[in-house]
Amino acid sequence: MITKYGKSDYTIYCGKNENNIVKHAAKELADYINRISGANITVVDTAYKSSKYLIIGNKNLLTKKIKERLNLSLIKDDGFRILSDNKNIYIAGKIDRGTMYGVYYFLDRYFGVRWLSPDFEITPQKETIELPPLDILQNPRFSYREIFNADTEDPFYRAHNRLNGNRWGTHRYFLKYPSAVDSWSEYGPAGGHNLQDITRNKYYFGGQVMMMEDSVRIQCAEYCKKLIAQDGDKYYYNLSQEDNGWSPDPQSRRFADIHGGALAAPLVDMVTDAARRVRRVYPNAHLGTHAYQWSFMPPANMTVPKYVMVEIAPIEADFGHPYTDCTHNLQVYNAFNGWRKIAESLAVWDYIANFQNYLQPLPNIYPMCENIKYFAEIPAIRSYFGQSSYNTKGAEFAVLRAWVASRLLWNPKQNYYTLVKEFCDGYYGPASEYILEYIDQLHQSFLLSSERISSKQRITSNYLNLDFIILADSLLIQADSVAGGEYAEHVGEVRIGVDMTILLREHLYKAEAEKRGIQWKHDNERRERFERNIKKAGVTEYCEDASIKKLLEAMNVMRVNPSVPDIVNGLSKEDWIDFQDMDMNICCGAEIVNDKKASDHGAIKYSGRDWAIQMPMDMLPPGDKWTLYAAVRVKKNKQHSAGDYAFSIGIYPGGENKYLVKDIENNDYHIYRFPAMPVSYQTGKNIWFMCENGAENIYVDRVFAVKEK
Repeated sequence: MITKYGKSDYTIYCGKNENNIVKHAAKELADYINRISGANITVVDTAYKSSKYLIIGNKNLLTKKIKERLNLSLIKDDGFRILSDNKNIYIAGKIDRGTMYGVYYFLDRYFGVRWLSPDFEITPQKETIELPPLDILQNPRFSYREIFNADTEDPFYRAHNRLNGNRWGTHRYFLKYPSAVDSWSEYGPAGGHNLQDITRNKYYFGGQVMMMEDSVRIQCAEYCKKLIAQDGDKYYYNLSQEDNGWSPDPQSRRFADIHGGALAAPLVDMVTDAARRVRRVYPNAHLGTHAYQWSFMPPANMTVPKYVMVEIAPIEADFGHPYTDCTHNLQVYNAFNGWRKIAESLAVWDYIANFQNYLQPLPNIYPMCENIKYFAEIPAIRSYFGQSSYNTKGAEFAVLRAWVASRLLWNPKQNYYTLVKEFCDGYYGPASEYILEYIDQLHQSFLLSSERISSKQRITSNYLNLDFIILADSLLIQADSVAGGEYAEHVGEVRIGVDMTILLREHLYKAEAEKRGIQWKHDNERRERFERNIKKAGVTEYCEDASIKKLLEAMNVMRVNPSVPDIVNGLSKEDWIDFQDMDMNICCGAEIVNDKKASDHGAIKYSGRDWAIQMPMDMLPPGDKWTLYAAVRVKKNKQHSAGDYAFSIGIYPGGENKYLVKDIENNDYHIYRFPAMPVSYQTGKNIWFMCENGAENIYVDRVFAVKEK
């Protein structure tokens, strides 16, 4: 009996030799027990024989007396033991972080404390707390566990939920944390996209470095030696490709060809060679690299030593289906299966948000859970980094994904439907049943849509169809009607996604409803509610490269149903597809603006020199060939000369067409044909637009595809 009727004869003992992390955990244990029960348990650093103790840590005489029973040698990584012995309860890890996690697990599982978000926790009220005899050994399945979103920036939230990642060298390493929780795993990879920073320009070729060059390998090894001399050999220091494609030099291409044509072959060979050079000086050194984009598929007839970690990043997956679903993710499954056969140390860089629109309803919660369970079946995978909405709070179900994933990364054998329900019951209170139904219907709508989910998913996706959006809006209205206080705020966070979708697509929903004889009811309060909820949720960005202000401006476009291009007049609706500005991926300052010259009065405006407007080729239906056209207008630069280009369009990988200013007749929209036509459905391939120096701005209205006969 820990407490009885609000009183306790227990004391928390935390020895003088424990560090700040363990001492803080002991104080939190006392604080939560007292808040739950009304007792007045205290923390002491001196123990007396006559007292009952909750003993925290392994640096004290009482713990050492039962060290054989505790058997801390059974603990792996930051696991822990919780053990009843005589009248005492012991909580100890092999390392201090493990002890801290043991305390938080104890509060979570036996006292009902839930840290569901950084600013919302559940602390039940119970005057009497009785526990059974305890003999618990907990070891995490994954040594490194990180969910990279802004809502998990709070170090106490991460510690409470046993998320131990703090990506060194690329993401969070610069943050300063209180000493009470400043303890992070060093198992995960460190650094990234750095090969061209390490090597001299003379060794650049086709977008990457010349990986078979001995000088490149020497420079990479020297770079890692300097890092180890400075920071030690605790990390998997990454030697990683640039975040773009590669047309390899002849020597690298030949090496790839003899290893199944996989461009990963020269990369892995180079990193392994550099690791061997480093280990002559630092025998315990270990390096890492990425299997990403062109290096995603594993090479044939090669093995990767244990001291080289390959971090697999399936950025071209269908995130609406598990990676084990070979109907939708055969290439991804084959890649994981191939790497597990040739490498002893693997990590995963997963993508668990929509990076084109963080607020959009995204049916990837259940597949994310399935994927974590799958990774757990591959012994070599011990590191998981889930990239999410890292530059804003308040993204769609960001805290739900983080909380559920934190549980599965520790113990993937749990039922994730049960975990989702546990989160919803706690976070949405009386509205939970409606939120759970909404989540289920979102996933079901996707499965019925025959679509795929990419890392940048368009707002005009078919799963956000009229039938689903009417049902979703109804469910969230019901959720709102029963929620109050903080629960109402949490329901408001969910309403952000549905309200945003309607605000951007209402002209399409209304037109379809009228065509089908369904009444469409306009909600006059929707825009005001949306703006109120995003402010409460702390939303500052709506995607990787645009502030929420840009989204609000896009909502101001007074859209109409688009006209039919002259070039497709007479064709059936099955023979051509219209992709509007909202279907495209934008970045680098491109923005959606009101433009009455555009077919639906909305267009993408851009003035820069990047491929800032793109559309993935996997938006085309599989099985047919298509010719693509774009409707573009140009505002000429007043200082242009006759030989200046106005804009370029192209396909990557593939060709490009450049258009001279002198050939642009006026400031109206004209139709331009893309190069290298016809094309078909393909992942990892995009069309793109770029403004050239002869134009002040370009405006992209639409892309349309015409089926080849």
